Amino acid sequence: MLIIVLYGDNQRAIFNPDCKTINLISSIRKNCRCDRNICVDLCDLTGDLRHISESAEQEYASALFKDREKLVLIRIEKQNDQTLLYTPLLKDENTITNEFLSHLYSRDRNKVTESYTNKQIRPILNTSKQSNNQTTKSSLQSRRSYISNNQVQQNQSGNLTVQHTSPTRRKSATKTQLHLK
Repeated sequence: MLIIVLYGDNQRAIFNPDCKTINLISSIRKNCRCDRNICVDLCDLTGDLRHISESAEQEYASALFKDREKLVLIRIEKQNDQTLLYTPLLKDENTITNEFLSHLYSRDRNKVTESYTNKQIRPILNTSKQSNNQTTKSSLQSRRSYISNNQVQQNQSGNLTVQHTSPTRRKSATKTQLHLK
C-alpha cells in the first residue's frame, strides 16, 4: 500500500502508510521539507481532511487511506482565539480549485448552500494596484452570499480569511486563511 502526497510547486512524494501515524507524519515533514513546529495534515483531492494529526499516535495510518490515493499536504495553525487556519501547501491551480477550497473550509459539507455549489467562483487575485484592490473588495462581498455560515475577510496583503461558525454551536468557530496569488 502507498499514498502520493502533493506539495510545493506541484511536487509529489510517495509514502508507505503501513506504520503508526506519528511515524508517517514525521516522515512527511522530513521528506516534504516542513518545519517541525508546524502541524500538518492531509486531505484528498476533493478537500476532505483525513485528520491524521488528531488520530491516536499509536494507531496505524493505513486505516485512514486507500491504496495509491493522492493527497494534498495541509498546514494547520491554531490562533489565539482557538480557531484553526488551514493552508494547502501545494501550488497547483488544477488541484487547488474553488470547489476544493470551499470543501476544505466548510467543516460540514451540508452547510454549503445550493446556489454556491451550482456557480463557478473565480479566485480573488492578490494585486498591488489600488484600482484592482477596490474590484477585489467588491467581488469579495458578492461571494459572501455563496457560502452559508461563513464570514470572508481580506487583509491588506490580499490573503483571505474564512471563518465558519456551525449553526448548532455558535460559540465554536473555525477560521481558515487562503493564500492566493
